[in-house]
Amino acid sequence: MVTTYRLNGAGGPNSDCTPASLKNEQALKTITNTTATGGLVATSSTDVVAISWTTVSGEPGYLDWPNGNYIVSLDVRRAAVDSYKLQLVRVSSGCTVQETLGTSGSLTGTGVKELVLSGIDPSSGADTDRFQLRVLATNSSPSATKRLSASITEQSYIRGPWGPERIPPITMSKRLGRLLRM
Repeated sequence: MVTTYRLNGAGGPNSDCTPASLKNEQALKTITNTTATGGLVATSSTDVVAISWTTVSGEPGYLDWPNGNYIVSLDVRRAAVDSYKLQLVRVSSGCTVQETLGTSGSLTGTGVKELVLSGIDPSSGADTDRFQLRVLATNSSPSATKRLSASITEQSYIRGPWGPERIPPITMSKRLGRLLRM
């Protein structure tokens, strides 16, 4: 099963997990706010966290995140920065980066941008770990801050191979054994 987390807008709940970004919203299973969100990128900066979204503590709730495909989609509405990247990381409940699952190459312009991470095998962590989508931006101007903003639509999401019916192989074989004995 695939679980989709929706990115929430500026008027929605803020995440309690703030990296260096100016704006950190929650990634939830439903959209609670569709207001566009964005961040200003300081002068002469490279790959700084301009905007981020983080799940609430304990989401997705797996000790060992499943192998599979992780997909990030973001509807970029304004990109005055030189370039930006999409990055998906696993963070602890205290917001420390535990693992970088993947980072896109440099992107420019507006529209729907995707980061597709195929066959990812994340390392084990804690079941309180969560994930965070970061938009890393570069502004080479020595004198002007620049803006990056995203529109919160059905095209702004994070999908991963989490799901309630994902039963570990050992548990599945025990259940099968019980059924066969009946």
